[in-house]
Amino acid sequence: MKMFENSDLEVLYRVSDLWQETVFAIGDDQWGLPTPCTEWDIGQLVDHVIGGNWFTIAILEGQSADTAMASAISSFTAGLDRAATAATTTRAQRDLLGTAGMLDGRYSHTAGELTGGDVLRLRLHDLIIHHWDLGQALHPPAMIDDDLVSWALSDLAAPDSLPATHFELPVPAPGDGRDRHTRLLAAFGRRT
Repeated sequence: MKMFENSDLEVLYRVSDLWQETVFAIGDDQWGLPTPCTEWDIGQLVDHVIGGNWFTIAILEGQSADTAMASAISSFTAGLDRAATAATTTRAQRDLLGTAGMLDGRYSHTAGELTGGDVLRLRLHDLIIHHWDLGQALHPPAMIDDDLVSWALSDLAAPDSLPATHFELPVPAPGDGRDRHTRLLAAFGRRT
């Protein structure tokens, strides 16, 4: 893994690699399997992440949130090679966020005007939890790597945590008798 001064970028490289590996492991007969996101099957879950990647790329390239959202939605077409598109958009998002100065810039987002660092943190939570969703659908029981759980719990517990507010999450309280992995999943409405 590349070493960055910003630990959030290290997390991005880690979870991006995990996401791509898991998507490429999806069998042709598995795209319709249910996921812990009860409204989405595996194909729809992957589409959601691809759409989030496209949206993020577009706003970081200067589009307004409304234009980027419309563009992301219109990007889905029949016959889309989901695995290849997931890999391409995940790499493009990762590389763009890793560009010098990108994290300090200000961008239009559905949550308001955000820094690139804020956008990154929102994407990380989305990628971490949806990677677990995908793993749980394919090969239960899935686990989130300890370093990713630590990062996510720390970020959600920070004062004025944008991800906790944006995703309307309860702050996972330590010492409630549940392990850290279970607390993180519960914050996102997932049960193990």
